Amino acid sequence: MGIQFFSKVFRPYNTIKLKELSGRTIAIDAMTEIYRSVLGSKSVGMLTDKNGNNTMHINVIMANIIEMQKLGIKTIWVFDHVNLTEEKQHHNPDKANELLKRRQRKDEAKEQLKELQLKEQIKEQIKDKKYKNTNTSTEEILLDDDLPSPITDEKEVELLDDEEKPNNTKENPKSTKEKKDQLEKQIFTVDKALIDDIKFILNCFSIKYIESPAGFEAEQIASYLNIKGDCDGVYSGDTDPIAFGAKFHFRKSTKDKVLYCYSQEDILSQISKETKSSSSLNDIQKICVILGCDFAKKTPRIGPKTVIAKYKNVNLSDEQKKAMLVFNKDIPSFDIINKDKNSFEDNTAIKLYSWLTEDKSFNPLRVKKWLDKINITIE
Repeated sequence: MGIQFFSKVFRPYNTIKLKELSGRTIAIDAMTEIYRSVLGSKSVGMLTDKNGNNTMHINVIMANIIEMQKLGIKTIWVFDHVNLTEEKQHHNPDKANELLKRRQRKDEAKEQLKELQLKEQIKEQIKDKKYKNTNTSTEEILLDDDLPSPITDEKEVELLDDEEKPNNTKENPKSTKEKKDQLEKQIFTVDKALIDDIKFILNCFSIKYIESPAGFEAEQIASYLNIKGDCDGVYSGDTDPIAFGAKFHFRKSTKDKVLYCYSQEDILSQISKETKSSSSLNDIQKICVILGCDFAKKTPRIGPKTVIAKYKNVNLSDEQKKAMLVFNKDIPSFDIINKDKNSFEDNTAIKLYSWLTEDKSFNPLRVKKWLDKINITIE
C-alpha cells in the first residue's frame, strides 16, 4: 500500500513513457510487480501451465524484462525478505497492524467466495434436478443432496442468471463470474513458487537482484540504492519510496500506461511553497505518517487537502513516532546477486527457452519472438 492519499497531496513533476528511461538504471520493487502482473489480468487463473499452476506473472514480467532490455534500461530487482517458513521473519514486524488488517480482508473475501461457490453449486443442482424431474421440489433437492438448509423460492430466484430472472426481479450489475474473479484477486498472495519463477528468469538474463535483509521492505532497500547513487530511481507501485529517502520514484499508471515521476526535491518545493518555509525529508516523512502508512494509523480529522497546512502543529502518536524511526532505520549489508555476470552466460538462453516451453507450457513461437527482440536466436 504505502502512503494513503500520497498522490492526492503531492503532484508528479512529470509523466513519461518507459522508453524515456533508456540508458538509466532503475531499482524495481519486485513484489509489487509480481502482484500487478497477476492482478492486472481479468482472472487470477487466466494463464496456467500443464499442471494448473499460475503463469500470468511469468508472461507479464518476461514481456516487461524483454522490453526494458530492448530499450537499454538497466535494472536491479529488489525482493522482500523471502524466508517464507517463518512469517515473522518474512514480513517486516513494524507493519504488524497493517498485515493483520490485510489478513482480515482476505479472510472476509474467502468467506464470500465460499458462499458464492455454494450458491453456484446449489443453482447447478437445482437446474439438473429440474431437468431430470420437473416434479421434484427445491426443498427435496437440497435435502437429497445433503446441502445446507432448504431455500425458499425467493432465494432460488437469486441463484438464477440475469437472463433467467422474472421481469420483476432486481438485476445484479455484476455477474457471478466477475464477483468470483474479484474475490479471488482479493485472496491472492505471492508465494515462494512465484518468487522463485521470477528469480529463475533474472538468473537466466544475469539481471541483478537483491533479497532484502530481514525486517526491511523492498522499496526501502531500493530507495537506499538511489540514495547511494547505485540507481537513478525506484520503480514501484507503492507510494512510500520518497518517504524512505529515494530521490526519484517512477510509478506506473494502469489507466494511461505512462510513468508518473516524483522527485524528493520537487515535493520539498511543493511543501515549501504552500507553507512559505523551508522543508526537509523529515517533513515529508511526518506528512506521510499523518496521512497513514503501513506502520501507523492516520491522524484523525486531517486529510489530503489540509495536511500540509496543519502538519507542523500535529503531535504524533507513539505509533507514528515509531513509524518515523522505521523510515530512517540503518540499512545492514546485503548481497547483489548476478553483480558481476554478463547476460545469458553458459547457454542460459537455451535453459530459459526449455523452461518456458516445457515446464511452463508457453508457446515456443511466442518465446522465440520474445528472444528475437533482443537478438537471441533459438534454433
